[in-house]
Amino acid sequence: MLAVVASASWLSACSGAAGDSPEQAAEGKQAILGGSPAVGEKYAAVGALVEGLEYPGYGAIPFNAFCSATLVGPRAIVTARHCTPFIDAPTYPELSVYVAIGDNAYFAEQYIPVTSYEAAPPSRKKNGGLLLDGGRDVAVAQLASEPEGVVPAKLGRFQKHMLGRKFEIAGFGINDDLDDGARYAGTVKARQMHGLWYPALFHHNRWAYWNWYWTDAVTDPTWQEGRQWWRTYRLEAGYELLAGGRKGEALGCFGDSGGPLMRGDSAHTLTVYGVGFASEASQSKVCDLGSAYLVFHKKDIWSFLQRALH
Repeated sequence: MLAVVASASWLSACSGAAGDSPEQAAEGKQAILGGSPAVGEKYAAVGALVEGLEYPGYGAIPFNAFCSATLVGPRAIVTARHCTPFIDAPTYPELSVYVAIGDNAYFAEQYIPVTSYEAAPPSRKKNGGLLLDGGRDVAVAQLASEPEGVVPAKLGRFQKHMLGRKFEIAGFGINDDLDDGARYAGTVKARQMHGLWYPALFHHNRWAYWNWYWTDAVTDPTWQEGRQWWRTYRLEAGYELLAGGRKGEALGCFGDSGGPLMRGDSAHTLTVYGVGFASEASQSKVCDLGSAYLVFHKKDIWSFLQRALH
């Protein structure tokens, strides 16, 4: 179901074992599927969030790349809210969280400590959005120092006329070649910003949905659960965007949480319009149906970003 990316058979972003809620599933690693290596200056602002140990004489030694992020100010990154628990409580007390700057999270050119963060305010609805927790899955984190030689990406406000247009996504983790930790990027199309999640994924074809649910969903299927999924999970209008997953498109998956939905031809024009937080997964293909992005569209999200960055 949804893997917290990104999925609800795996709402996956960073998902876990069958039966986990999307929030509980926010801790894995897998990167852009259907993409290609994202190397060079254009993508330098896209980094990985890693747990690591400071070793005298060697600097930070990374152990776990768990999410993606983008430098959007001299010492500020934007990422997914559900990635921040690692900042509060790393896997082991002696570990710290860093942003890895470079083409590979485990052999990065720079490891900059993350010192603090601010998460977006929650929805006024009790259970707004795909994760059903009322949260808005975006956060701004501060770094201990300014990365050297990296041009920060710009923040862009997503507009409704951008629906149907192509964007790039990027992230770290396991890709189609089963490499771990490399930064990959791919192209997606912005599909829709409202409506029920599963009807949108399956073009309102219940037969296709049920065929998938009974044969490939990552869960112990029941009719009651299947009906609940179809009717419950929905994009929060104006905040959450369905993108990617169609034939020829890339798709975010485990470990791409916090990675950018972006446009731009160079490091100086690269603009971030949202962050990935979930994908729909299947048992046979892991992530294969679509990803969700918290987009910078509504006034409250835009105001939060401006305030957190200044």
